[in-house]
Amino acid sequence: MDKKGFIDFEKIKNIFNKKLLWIVAPIATVAIIGACSVIFVNSQVNKWENKIYPNVIVEGVNLGGKTKEEALKIMEENITKEYSGKKIIVKAEDNEYEFEIDVNALEKNSQDIIEKAEQYGKDKGLFSKYKMIKEKEEVNFDLEFALNDEEINRIATEVKDKVNTDPKDATIKLSNGNFNITDDIVGKVVNEEKIKEDIKEAFKSKDGDSYSITAEVENTNARITADELRKINKKVSTFTTKFGTSDAGRVTNVSLAAKTLNGIMLMPGDEFSFNNIVGDTTADKGYQPATVIVGTKFEKDYGGGICQVSTTLYNAVMQLNIRATERHPHNMAVSYVDKSTDAAIAYGYQDYKFKNTLSYPIYIEGYTNNGTLTFNIYSNEGAVTSGVSYKMRGEITETVQPSVTRENDDTLEIGEEKVESNGTVGYKSIGYLDKIVNGQVVSSEKINTDYYKPSDTIIKVGTKEKE
Repeated sequence: MDKKGFIDFEKIKNIFNKKLLWIVAPIATVAIIGACSVIFVNSQVNKWENKIYPNVIVEGVNLGGKTKEEALKIMEENITKEYSGKKIIVKAEDNEYEFEIDVNALEKNSQDIIEKAEQYGKDKGLFSKYKMIKEKEEVNFDLEFALNDEEINRIATEVKDKVNTDPKDATIKLSNGNFNITDDIVGKVVNEEKIKEDIKEAFKSKDGDSYSITAEVENTNARITADELRKINKKVSTFTTKFGTSDAGRVTNVSLAAKTLNGIMLMPGDEFSFNNIVGDTTADKGYQPATVIVGTKFEKDYGGGICQVSTTLYNAVMQLNIRATERHPHNMAVSYVDKSTDAAIAYGYQDYKFKNTLSYPIYIEGYTNNGTLTFNIYSNEGAVTSGVSYKMRGEITETVQPSVTRENDDTLEIGEEKVESNGTVGYKSIGYLDKIVNGQVVSSEKINTDYYKPSDTIIKVGTKEKE
């Protein structure tokens, strides 16, 4: 109040304004400074908007200040430099196989990692970004590397091709009464899948100038070993038939087929097929035309006579009590063995087969000599029991007489007759396998029941008028 008792509002106002100025001025100053700071910080941060922050390291390379494109180029160049000349070494037993790494076959996540490096810190607040830029705190990113499947498969396949070997069977040959045996050879098989897995695992490490892996190699034994063949030490069966009166073509055919079968060896469980081994008896193999049975007629064809070969072998094998898995009788009876002890073949639809049911391998020797055909079977002495043998025999149960067929012939005069072909008798028969112990038949097992057709007697009857 003044002397007169009045309040001096003007004076109060001046005093208030002075005090307010002292309060507002610092605040305004701070605000201005703050605003300037934000503007400055923002300008600094914006400079890094499209750049990787300082001290961001990828695969040991500081990419701070680089754009994404620049960083990616640097990484690709570094990867090429680092992996050029690096090798994959595959050890397989005593051998090593080197493969230079194809950089183009590398699979890496560099695009993704550079993207992450470029975005690192960009999601933070303005001043946090500025702090990261100024303080340059180190952060590391690592790439992941792998070879593509195509390259891995190529390497594994190449190792397989170099390492893998097929086992080789032992062989046996009878010469001058002695067996010559060549040793079997063990095969090798590399584990391809394990190679592929190991290459992928090796690439997880980035150290060193090469990746070394050890391949798993397994031995594969031959199916036929020399040890097994050495068990063949005895002739255990023999059978001989005669063909001395045969024509030259038949003799040739029998000899050729016997030579083809000579030296055949069967392991336990193996099945023999006459047709698979001898095959079609064609002229290019040296077979000649000779008599064959077609239905109830005799005709000429290449390979005629080889049924004697299958029949002779059949009897030799049956002496070991090894049964046929396929066997057929002839349409008409043959003279070189008993009825129901034959085994006819016809390529393509009739075969003689048997399976080696012994516990040992068997070796077949076949040859011709002075009009005879012989098959010897060799095996281990344990394949037969001392004093015990087997023998096939046939028993005729019925004889079927041939019919007489008369056929007109206009080349013969009326009243004339001519026997075109004499008929042959037919038979019904049973084939037995006798078991003989110390010279005595102790059992007879019925093996075959057959019917051999008769062939008609053909008589030509003249129809020509007498002149």
